[in-house]
Amino acid sequence: MGFAPRLIRTAIWLACFVAAFVVTHLPPSKLPSAGWLNDKVEHLIGYAMLAMATCWRFGKSDRSRIAIMAAVLVGLAAYAAVDELTQPWVGRSCEWGDWLADLGGAAIGLLLGLATGLLRRLSPKSRG
Repeated sequence: MGFAPRLIRTAIWLACFVAAFVVTHLPPSKLPSAGWLNDKVEHLIGYAMLAMATCWRFGKSDRSRIAIMAAVLVGLAAYAAVDELTQPWVGRSCEWGDWLADLGGAAIGLLLGLATGLLRRLSPKSRG
C-alpha cells in the first residue's frame, strides 16, 4: 500500500474513532434517538463498525494477522473501557453491560473483517 492510500485510510479510521468518541460523550439531553434500537445493540453495532474500520486500516499489513487482530481486540477493549469510564463526566452512566456489548461488537467486527479480507484474497480478481 502506497503512502497516499495509507494516509487516506488512516484519516478515515481516525475520523471514525473521533466521531464515536463525540457521540458517546454527548450529554444525555443531546443524544440522537435511534428509536427502535436497544442501547446495547447500538454499542454492539458501533464497536463492530470500529473493528471493521480497524481491519480495513491495518488489514494489509505484512505482520501476522493473528497478532494484529489480538492487538485490535485489546486496543478496542481498552478504548471501550476509557469511553465508559469518562461518560460520567458529561452526565451519562458507566455500565459494565455497555462495555461487554462493546467487546461483543468488536469481536463480531473482527470476524467480519477477517472474513472480508479472506474472501478478497480468494477472489479470482485478486489473483489475476
